Amino acid sequence: MSEHGFDITDFGDRWPEFCWRHGLWFDRRDGKMFRWTDGKGLLVVTQNNPESGEYGPGRDLRVDEIGFASYIGIYGPEVSVRAVAESVNDLAIYVKGESVGQSNFIRCSPSQQFT
Repeated sequence: MSEHGFDITDFGDRWPEFCWRHGLWFDRRDGKMFRWTDGKGLLVVTQNNPESGEYGPGRDLRVDEIGFASYIGIYGPEVSVRAVAESVNDLAIYVKGESVGQSNFIRCSPSQQFT
């Protein structure tokens, strides 16, 4: 299994295309993160929900912002993780930072990854 991470990330109106490229669908909200999966071993977690604009916990005073993912963690097979990371760099309108080989900005423990 491999992982990759992104700091503050905004897709603007490109989030649906990002999900479509990788067959991702919204799985559920899990504590402080939102989970997206392809059902085949790929997991993307975000601090905010870029589909609905809902912010994660502790940000109740902010206005919903569709397309804004905030922190992103990508987990799964190396080839899939690499492809998703390339799509983030290709489709996002803003990326503050990136951590190759680790999800440094939002953590999903191994026990949480595929439950």
